[in-house]
Amino acid sequence: MITEIPTPRDFHAAGLNQLYLAWEITIQAVGGLEDLKTINRDASFELADAEKSEVTFWAKSQPELANAYALAQQAMEMALKGRIAQTSPYLLIAREPKDWPKGVEKGDVPFSEFRTVDSADLIRLHNTFFSPPLDDKFKSFWDEVRRDRNRIMHSIPSMTLEPTTLVQIILKVAGTLFDEVRWSKRLLDMSITGKKSEYWFHDYYSHKIVMQQIALAIGHLKPAEQQVFFGFDSNKRAYLCPFCISNVDRDYRSDIPALAQLKSKKSSEKTIKCSVCETETRVERQICNNSNCDANVICDNVCLTCSWEQDCPAGFPSGLIADESREMRRYQFSFLNAERSSYLDESYFANDENAIEHARLAMSASYLRKWSSVVVEYNSPDKAAMWGFNYIPIGTWQRNSEGLTWYAGVDLRPRLSF
Repeated sequence: MITEIPTPRDFHAAGLNQLYLAWEITIQAVGGLEDLKTINRDASFELADAEKSEVTFWAKSQPELANAYALAQQAMEMALKGRIAQTSPYLLIAREPKDWPKGVEKGDVPFSEFRTVDSADLIRLHNTFFSPPLDDKFKSFWDEVRRDRNRIMHSIPSMTLEPTTLVQIILKVAGTLFDEVRWSKRLLDMSITGKKSEYWFHDYYSHKIVMQQIALAIGHLKPAEQQVFFGFDSNKRAYLCPFCISNVDRDYRSDIPALAQLKSKKSSEKTIKCSVCETETRVERQICNNSNCDANVICDNVCLTCSWEQDCPAGFPSGLIADESREMRRYQFSFLNAERSSYLDESYFANDENAIEHARLAMSASYLRKWSSVVVEYNSPDKAAMWGFNYIPIGTWQRNSEGLTWYAGVDLRPRLSF
């Protein structure tokens, strides 16, 4: 009797794990090269022949890319077997009964002891028993991948695997044979529940990792493929997704890729959709208050291009801020609101009068109305503290029902009591 018969779910799970591992290997290789390029840029180090170095990098990455290619092919095979097994797993057993393992008619023999059908026959078997059938285009794709995999694993390959090719193959397999769940959703689920899931820090950055992986993949796809696999249009401006940001711990939010886009090109469009989580978010169309940003897509008071909080007083463009120099004086501005939330800003000014006027103009700006007071302090070089900062209060602008009142020489910030 045949025992240990695999279920369709078993085949499907095995194939999905293999495809995910192929993805991890490929994206780690792609990300590794990008990291090296970043390190070189940050160190102001230019390679004599950057193109040659990249070719060498990929040449030495061939063994791991070959493993990823083989895993992708095996994932396809497992997925096809899983679909066939929905009709009957016995359809996968090859050869005549006379060629079956000895003793099967007398005792228990596990399914794994039987030779299964050749991979070349899986598409035909699939299309005979599973609906909808796979088309000729996918059959050609399957045959090509299978032949290349055999060439790589069983001979000295003459072909060079490109990361772009692997990314395309993995996404095509995911979108055809594992399409019951979006690939980006798969990545989020598998990252959160993967081997690192028991470690406390993993949840803090797993969502960000998936976003970075998808951004890397998009960078290796043609515009049409970006649209098919992720619904992303590289010809349109991209924005940060509020939902994705909320799923990344605040300490890990730097370098989050912008992967959300407006649903249409209309200037009045107020809905963005994310290519990772597919969440649709209503936004406001107004110019960002950051003087260095020209974007106009805001959500929950945050610019989805530069991450600038719209009521942030930093670098308020009063026109009075001076460049740092020996003649300039350093000032600190401590903004406080009714909820006792605070924000600290520093700038250089020619004199006290300019610093005081800068603070007044900032408090008068409509988008900074949340701040109830600002303490202006001057850093005295004559009485420098250990770290070189010794701020002396010049005074406080206080908001009241009549407007703004200046209290010279007074620090109106509430004192902490212990």
